[in-house]
Amino acid sequence: MVEKLLFFVKNHFVKVSFFFLIFFSTNSYSQCAGTNGSLTICNIQDPANQNINLFSLLGGSPTTGGAWIDNSKPVGNNSFDGYVNAQTLRNSGVYTYTYVQNPSSCTNNTATVTLKIGPYSGVPSPNVSTCDDVESFSLFQAFDGTKLQPQLNGQWTANTNSASLSGSTIKPYVLGEGTYSYTYTIPALDNCPEQSASIIVSIFRKPASGSPLDIQVCSTVDLTQYKSINLNDRLVGEDAGGFWSEASGTNELSQTYNIIDLEHIYQTLGAGTYNFVYTVTSPNPICTSSQSIVEIIIEDPIDFTGSTLTVNSDICENQIATANYSATITKGPNNVPNGSYDVYYTIDNGTTTKNLTATGNFTNGTFSFVVDRANLPAVGSYIFTVTNIVIRNSTGICNNVIGTITDVLTITPFPRLDAAVLKIDPVCSGFDAAVELSNATNLANGNYRIGYTLSGDNVASNQIMDITVTNGVSEFFIPANLISNVGTNTVFKITDIINLATSCANTANLSKAFTINLSPDTSGISLSIVNECLEGDTVVEIEGLDNLTEVTLDYSLSGANSALNQTAIVKVQNGKGSFVIPEAQLVSSGTTNFTLNSVKVNQGGCTEVVEDNNVASFTLNNCNFFIPDGFSPNGDGKNDVFRILNIQFIYPDFNLDIYNRYGNVLFHGDKNKLEWDGSNSDYKIGIDGIAPNGVYFYVLNFNKGNKKPIQGSLYLNR
Repeated sequence: MVEKLLFFVKNHFVKVSFFFLIFFSTNSYSQCAGTNGSLTICNIQDPANQNINLFSLLGGSPTTGGAWIDNSKPVGNNSFDGYVNAQTLRNSGVYTYTYVQNPSSCTNNTATVTLKIGPYSGVPSPNVSTCDDVESFSLFQAFDGTKLQPQLNGQWTANTNSASLSGSTIKPYVLGEGTYSYTYTIPALDNCPEQSASIIVSIFRKPASGSPLDIQVCSTVDLTQYKSINLNDRLVGEDAGGFWSEASGTNELSQTYNIIDLEHIYQTLGAGTYNFVYTVTSPNPICTSSQSIVEIIIEDPIDFTGSTLTVNSDICENQIATANYSATITKGPNNVPNGSYDVYYTIDNGTTTKNLTATGNFTNGTFSFVVDRANLPAVGSYIFTVTNIVIRNSTGICNNVIGTITDVLTITPFPRLDAAVLKIDPVCSGFDAAVELSNATNLANGNYRIGYTLSGDNVASNQIMDITVTNGVSEFFIPANLISNVGTNTVFKITDIINLATSCANTANLSKAFTINLSPDTSGISLSIVNECLEGDTVVEIEGLDNLTEVTLDYSLSGANSALNQTAIVKVQNGKGSFVIPEAQLVSSGTTNFTLNSVKVNQGGCTEVVEDNNVASFTLNNCNFFIPDGFSPNGDGKNDVFRILNIQFIYPDFNLDIYNRYGNVLFHGDKNKLEWDGSNSDYKIGIDGIAPNGVYFYVLNFNKGNKKPIQGSLYLNR
């Protein structure tokens, strides 16, 4: 109270200080606020209580000009003119008001008036009614609205049924149809006795229009079963006596009261929602009429046959963490209405299948949605398959035709050659080098482009080559023109690799050293063959072998003698070499054709086919030797020497020793000394070194193969 007064004095009297200064200047302390007063009102409904002058209730000798404070109101909004309408006080109780004078002008500057407002329970209305569909009804509505309304601080009690009573409200829909009595009581105050009022509330039943049994049907079913629908059968718990009306303009009720033909509706109007209203009029003025709507929904399925799904886009392994994916369904030849849809789809990675739903709009035949990258966490192929598409405002009673709507998104492994192995066998100069790449398990099957370099014996940079990898293996060739130098240290190195299908690229560091062997150059080869006798050695001489040291020749014989793909190892000096054709290959006299097929370098094994100057022909005669059994060295020019004809051709390394009967060597012959003239050329005996008539003995060493020496005798007769 003191705080309110101080506030008032501070904010009110300061504003009118000038007034007090002039008005009270001649008699500063002759005015005061009077003494406290009070008033008890037991008949608040008396119109006289609408304008109570509080100043008249002050005791003593108050002077006018002060200010009034309503102590029940907050500071700042509590000053008023001192007149009170007690009928606006909505609760019985005690109310205080303070009269304040300027403390500088009056010693006793405050006084309080107390109003005691007795109970008032109002005047009940004689007819109070409500409907049983009302959820909440205030009992204060049961008082006569033309009279002063009851105070609000009373207590309600139920006289018949306390169910649903809460404070001053009841729930008619809980109580139901019937008559209910309630009493409102306000307690006594001071010398004013307790007051109470009893009211009666009548609750009327609202007519029941029933609970509808709606029909939802897909147009693909046999609609003849819906040709005669009795709408009365589509309600449960309805009151009889109502009537049906149209809400969708089907005109089905124009000929009948309650029978409709759903097949006719569809044939006439197509798919849609059709409503029929059942109305029951209320028999009392309190409740309104009731209506129930039977809703009939006919839907057409949507045919998505031929629709396509595109999921963007294939990526490389290193893009997994940042990739953004989107998918678009494009309708096929059939119409798809614009609208909001739920698309149900799966993502199958070959091991697990995720079931997902996308919500969005089909607009002009396309539906786009975002795919969360969390659903594609690793390398592999992900098969997207649309399993169902449902328009969101539909009942779902039709199974839309989906067909096959699928796409595959591939996350390609980053092309890596970490564990890969290169194999390059030695290659002959002038030929492509075969390369085998294996154990490339990090490469998916497909086509790749590699970058490579050569170093060591052969040098090349910034080279590229397209290869095909299948199950981690690829075979390809290094062009011969890049590896022309012979040597054991040409290094092939793969520096980068690109997947041509996905453009995924990576650096590489895979190398292998290999050998390039010398290939023979046969362009300058020439052949010559020396022999005359079938029984002798047939020597093949070859020139034009350049800087080779040892070769293996592959040759064939045709003509009088025939042999295919025979071989001979030939030492080469200064580009020349020779060999003897084995006797076993030359068994017939006549002309034989020698064909040199190929030349192989024994060091490295490089072979080249000889195409030019590779044929030589030679003729062999039957040159069998004859050993005479005697001779007559008498100078007559006939049979004067002992000679074995042609033996030097057949056995070029032969030697012949002739002995006398005492075992002394008289003659030693070979290819350079073919004839014995009967002289004692190698042993002095007889007169003048002339061997006498008689029998002599010889030993013939062939020195060829395993042919054994032979012995014989001859007779010398001069």
